[in-house]
Amino acid sequence: MRPLQALLLLPLAGALLSGPSAELWADLSAVPWRPVPTTIYRRVQFGSACQCRAACVANPRCQALQVRWLSDGMFTCSLSSHRRGAAEPIKPPADEEVAWFERAGPPTPEEICWPAESGCRPPTDCAELRRAGISDSGVYSVSVSERPVFCDMATDGGGWTLLQRRGGPISNASFAQPLLAYKAGFGQPSGDHWLGLEAAARLGELRPQLLRVDGWQDDELWFAVYGPIVLDAADEYRLTAPWLEGNTTAELVTPSRDTRFYACGSDTYLRSWSCQSAGWWRDPLQFQQGTNLNGVLHLGELVSQWVTPAGTKYQPTRTELKLRDADF
Repeated sequence: MRPLQALLLLPLAGALLSGPSAELWADLSAVPWRPVPTTIYRRVQFGSACQCRAACVANPRCQALQVRWLSDGMFTCSLSSHRRGAAEPIKPPADEEVAWFERAGPPTPEEICWPAESGCRPPTDCAELRRAGISDSGVYSVSVSERPVFCDMATDGGGWTLLQRRGGPISNASFAQPLLAYKAGFGQPSGDHWLGLEAAARLGELRPQLLRVDGWQDDELWFAVYGPIVLDAADEYRLTAPWLEGNTTAELVTPSRDTRFYACGSDTYLRSWSCQSAGWWRDPLQFQQGTNLNGVLHLGELVSQWVTPAGTKYQPTRTELKLRDADF
């Protein structure tokens, strides 16, 4: 029997073991595809295939494994931080002795260590979580925000850190907030909320970001992606957001106008201005005219407003703004 043919039988052999070893082998299963090459973070050599599998199972970062038998009897073990998931089977060349494995299920964030000088650190953002194999949308702790964040792991490949949700199933957040609240964030990440300008700016300082806007009106979804965006914390969070793609070309901000962020009580032009418009990037003298997905005053209520370049105004019943690494 060839070495890697024997290796493929190891899950059955592991079931015959007693003690911790039986649980150890159960964590890996053979798959017909190789790990994503760019996610291989370590290569080691051992004298047996069993040691390769043990090296992967013992390291929570390892989510997939490639084992290659060398002509001198050694085995090269390529440890990958990412599971490939469903894919077309890939057969190795007939003259190569290669086997591939994955963990039986996706990891949890607590099982993954992002290396830091002091040991482990939290993940930076939702994109880093998604790259590590986390595929469930939900609330997570990340280093760019002092508050928990909601990660959208489903839309367009996932990895989106939600900046805003409004009109969702849990609609219990008021967007008539002062500037300090818009800087720090408010609401609950599992429901309607605003992540915070400070956290959004920190994301942009780490890596260039895309900003995606999803809006729903009468169950119809429209979206637009902008970027790489610039959110300048030193200039009152002035936003530059060139349109990239989507099924709408509506502008998020009007480049010819003042695109600093204004909220209740932050208007330097109209000192007696009450909260007729929630926080947004806009010219304060035109606060009722342009797009503002956090709300403008209409019949006594703050409603989301989306304005097309032609001047047509829409009122989406639900919106989401989300950020992701531009190189994701």
